[in-house]
Amino acid sequence: MACFTEVHDVVPRTAFIALAATLTATDVFMLACTMVESIGTEMWMFVSSTVIFAAVVSACFFVKLKVSVDDQTILITLVKKYPYELSDVIGYKIGDVDVIRNYSGWGMKGVKFKNFISAGHEGGISLKLRGKRVVTISLDDPEAFAALLPREE
Repeated sequence: MACFTEVHDVVPRTAFIALAATLTATDVFMLACTMVESIGTEMWMFVSSTVIFAAVVSACFFVKLKVSVDDQTILITLVKKYPYELSDVIGYKIGDVDVIRNYSGWGMKGVKFKNFISAGHEGGISLKLRGKRVVTISLDDPEAFAALLPREE
């Protein structure tokens, strides 16, 4: 039973539409070039570009950043799953992702950073975890997420 869940597109809708339109127009142009004998574009070029473009557009459409919190675990899914135990959280900062993702001002050395950022989401939370790890997540409602975290000691 999830107490908190947010799902974001990794690529914002406007950027996705521009990308899909550009790749489609390029593919149509390549098809036209294969039809004009004097240009000499081979059909395999059109087919391979179509496959590559379709893969890129599909990835941009289907890949999502999903963040959920239940009683014991923070689960972040971005292509693969990244589980973090709530008991490992020893601190956090809420704010602008560009400022908080490096935990500026906390004087931490030898830290492993992992960022889960969706384009277009400027706010978020950085979690300081046991084992010298910091995880930054872009969220629409970082305060609701923080309310589920263990209190700082």
